[in-house]
Amino acid sequence: GRGAAYRFAELVGIPRENVLAEMLPEEKARIVNSLREGQVSSLSDDDVELATIQGAPLLPEGKGGHVVAFVGDGVNDTLALVEADVGIALGAGTTIAIDAADCVLTRSDIRDVATFLSLSSATMRRIKLNFFWAFSYNTVAIPIAAGVFYPISKYQLPPTFGGIAMICSSVCVLLSSIHLRMFKPPTIPT
Repeated sequence: GRGAAYRFAELVGIPRENVLAEMLPEEKARIVNSLREGQVSSLSDDDVELATIQGAPLLPEGKGGHVVAFVGDGVNDTLALVEADVGIALGAGTTIAIDAADCVLTRSDIRDVATFLSLSSATMRRIKLNFFWAFSYNTVAIPIAAGVFYPISKYQLPPTFGGIAMICSSVCVLLSSIHLRMFKPPTIPT
């Protein structure tokens, strides 16, 4: 109910005036679409504050509005789960809510939403970093292995070294990805 919504909002730093609770499914979907399209004037306040954890926004800005995540667990949340950019269902929710969501949290602990969003951001940063290093490495290594500098240096890298270099590149990306195991979820008071 409304009391639980206020308690959670206080926990993550959302002002009470920006909390909407006890709404019909169509109203929830309308609010999600309004946020996505940047039309927040249809909400109770013109300035909608996004919750932040450790000083960083949970979701990036979208085109014309915000990227919207919606968390729900019941039949009345299904429409909004589908309309949101990221629909998050709680594990103990109804089957239809779980089917409608993009992500299902195995526990029904609302604090896991912050962990999910934080881990998703860390994973995307790691993917981009891996892509950058693999692209940079291959931009340098492939011309050397192909003998582009042979006319200048009169030295050609043996194919064995090219194969070893590619293995090293893959191992570096793998080790970088394994670094995600060091992920620490955000601390949220109970």
